[in-house]
Amino acid sequence: MDNERTSRFSFSPLSGMLFGQGTEIVFKNPSENLYLSELIWDLKPLIYFGLSLNYGPANSYIDSGLIYNASIKFGLPVRTGYIENRDWLNTTQHHLTHFSQHYAYSNSSALADLSLGYSFALFNRFTLKFYGEFSLMYFIWTAVDGFTQYPPPPWSTAPVWNSELPKENIYGVNIRYIQNWYIFSPVISLETRVRSNISLEANFSYSPLILCFARDDHFQRNIIFYDILLYGNYYNAGSSLKILLADNLEFSLVLSYRNIEGTRGDNYVEENNSTTLYRNIGGALYSALDMSMKFQIRL
Repeated sequence: MDNERTSRFSFSPLSGMLFGQGTEIVFKNPSENLYLSELIWDLKPLIYFGLSLNYGPANSYIDSGLIYNASIKFGLPVRTGYIENRDWLNTTQHHLTHFSQHYAYSNSSALADLSLGYSFALFNRFTLKFYGEFSLMYFIWTAVDGFTQYPPPPWSTAPVWNSELPKENIYGVNIRYIQNWYIFSPVISLETRVRSNISLEANFSYSPLILCFARDDHFQRNIIFYDILLYGNYYNAGSSLKILLADNLEFSLVLSYRNIEGTRGDNYVEENNSTTLYRNIGGALYSALDMSMKFQIRL
């Protein structure tokens, strides 16, 4: 009988927001972690809408089976806070010498996840899931209007930056920064029934398998920086509250936190029609809280 089937498809319209930041780093030299430059781009917040497609056991507390999930989220092109740029340009002492701040706008953003694994039913009350997940994150920010606080040259002997330095106003689009993240991670998840129509789920993943392509355009300086970054530490922890509204309709509130650190690689500088390679001085970070809600419609 159809109502006895053990697996089913579902799809879920969803919406939510990211609250965090992406960071571009330039290190002073290949073998140390001292910063030469740091640009922090806000996602405070980034509103998104999306859709997910799921396949798995019709009742995961009774039946074990294959699970599949694919999701895509698109961020709205809105202002997401500020971009702050700090530099440590003194060549003999390591202290902050330069600071600038602009409005940060998200021009385009997308997050996609694709997972495949297996779900185990335990004691008619728990569901244990193991799966592999491939994640893609794509962000484009622009820095618009703002100010700089720079000391007088020569910058190689610049004193410690202080907030009393005069501000020079900057107008228009000054910087564009692009981050492309590609991550493969193993995930473990545990779900349990609290009541007949309410369940809780928690998941965790960690992986060093990270690839990032980044590009930084400085329009007023007519210079472009490219980064090819590998490995690092990726963490993703989340939880969700699920409420079964009807046999084929479930509402979920989802909270998760994603963090990427330690990603490092080569930096390419394109200026005056020539490109210079600097080994292992490029870096990037990402950290964001993800809060969303979705309606899962079971087919």
